Amino acid sequence: MKERLKQLRDFFVDPRRGLGLGVILIGVFGYLVLVAMRPVPPKAPARETAPLVEVVSLVIDSDSPSIEGYGTVIPALKVDLRPQVSGKLIQTSEKLELGARLESGDFLAQIDKVDYVMKLEEAKAALSRAELELQIERGNQIVAKREWEMLKESVDQTALGADLALRKPHLAEKKAQLIAAKARLEQAREDLKRTTLEAPFSAIVLKEGAELGDFVSQQTTVAMLASTKVFHVVLRVPSRSLKWFPVSSEVSLTPA
Repeated sequence: MKERLKQLRDFFVDPRRGLGLGVILIGVFGYLVLVAMRPVPPKAPARETAPLVEVVSLVIDSDSPSIEGYGTVIPALKVDLRPQVSGKLIQTSEKLELGARLESGDFLAQIDKVDYVMKLEEAKAALSRAELELQIERGNQIVAKREWEMLKESVDQTALGADLALRKPHLAEKKAQLIAAKARLEQAREDLKRTTLEAPFSAIVLKEGAELGDFVSQQTTVAMLASTKVFHVVLRVPSRSLKWFPVSSEVSLTPA
């Protein structure tokens, strides 16, 4: 304990340590004096600040938004071109190929029409024969009427007997045969026309189904055609853009 007190006395009595401690105390005192004497800056009144804005005049106008999307173009009309008559293809058009563009009425293919020309001539002959038979029957009607006038007083008269005697059923039959012959002639003409295959409308060829020399029938697809007049577009757009598509709205598509 005595030794500890001696060390403390020596520490404070040492002139070097006392000088250093005095310097420190003087510095602290000077700092406090300076802080106390510094001038206090005046307080400026608070000012309200407003952001800078630009004022423009509003103009009402209509405009269409531009929206990017992607989708698939589908033809509104697509058909399989099939002949209405059967036969051998003896001629095909250069346009009858994949991707070719066709106009309505363009020639596509020709089916051998020899058999159909013969059927047309047969129908013409049948019509002439039916007309002749009708004329002959009308002549028979005149003869039958004269005979009936001479015999009707001596036979029992009934409606059926009078019709048979006057050959009315025969006349009706010949008239029906003439109508049928005219119908067969018209059918033969149509079949002959149908040996020539033409584009039914403006279209593009999607698929070829027959080649030169093939035998085709009503079940044969000669070509698959898609109309170039109207198309449907299945378009995919972001859901956030759906607000720009009201019901029954019209849109204009521009390919990228």
